[in-house]
Amino acid sequence: MADPRPLDPSEIEGILASIGKTRDKAIPILQEIQKRHHYLPREALEQVSRLSGITPARLRGVSTFFNQFKHEPCGEHTIRVCVGTACYIKGAQDVYDAVRESLKIPTGADTDAARLFTVEKVACLGCCTLAPAVQIDGTTFGHLAPKKVASMLDAFLEGRGRQKKSGRPRMPSPSGHGEIRIGLGSCCVAGGSAEVLGVIEETVHRYGIRASLKQVGCVGMCHQTPLVEIVDPHGVSAFYAKTTPAEAADAVLRHFPPTTGGGKVAALLRRGVSLLHDSGEDVVERHALSVRDPKVEAFLGRQKHLATENSGLFDPLSLDAYLDSGGFTALREILAKGTAESVLEALAVA
Repeated sequence: MADPRPLDPSEIEGILASIGKTRDKAIPILQEIQKRHHYLPREALEQVSRLSGITPARLRGVSTFFNQFKHEPCGEHTIRVCVGTACYIKGAQDVYDAVRESLKIPTGADTDAARLFTVEKVACLGCCTLAPAVQIDGTTFGHLAPKKVASMLDAFLEGRGRQKKSGRPRMPSPSGHGEIRIGLGSCCVAGGSAEVLGVIEETVHRYGIRASLKQVGCVGMCHQTPLVEIVDPHGVSAFYAKTTPAEAADAVLRHFPPTTGGGKVAALLRRGVSLLHDSGEDVVERHALSVRDPKVEAFLGRQKHLATENSGLFDPLSLDAYLDSGGFTALREILAKGTAESVLEALAVA
């Protein structure tokens, strides 16, 4: 296949100018080239070798060692079908075959004719409770079946722009006003937590909810995702399991009164009345989850978190949250002693 986008000679020069030309820069250079072309054009690698101190053998060795690098034109999006043990037992091979059939990818190829999708198998996506699972770029789909593949592809194409940041500044985190926590671990995202988070952000913004919105990691109950924990201003927690985007606003407004958008609508929202469900059932109540439930307690009550002692309480990617919980305290104490001997002594004791 020919490269769908011709190589601009100045492009490699710009990449090398920004990243560097030494041997240790081989991986980031290759990553940048693939980011732009979705694979590594032969001409690009030859030009890198001519303009830098990186030999053709080194470039070839690195690019063939890591399977993330492709040497043939690929699709704009990558479909990764998990064939780990849990997914394989649940029918991952049939899902993989259905993806190829739906995209009309011929035998011996891995990319559709329009170069929109490239499909590949991976060992594990880290969300076994949602097996069989498929990941398209950064979006994970769980509990798939061959008959759901077409709708999965349609859903991805329709929603691929939704997960981009809206540009609206993040809401402040007022202390003493409660928190809204939502898990964004791999199983959570595969279960739809990202969409739920978007609705909660919009609700907080629209109604002036004075609560801290916090993205947390694994919540420990993958089978209940999307899982939302709401902590009211008095410190009382409430969990809502398998929450859908359509129900997320109800859950938030049940605990926090709006400060904007007054009138009858706001009054109804303060009482947690759902206006969109014809069944008359209290959807929020249906999804409430008690951590004192015998089955939940039997699973979570015996667990003792060590490396993940603050799991579900703060954003695992937030440096501020880590520092607030005592992060780097030991390092500061060791460095404050000032001598190599004291550092080695402290490490030996540890």
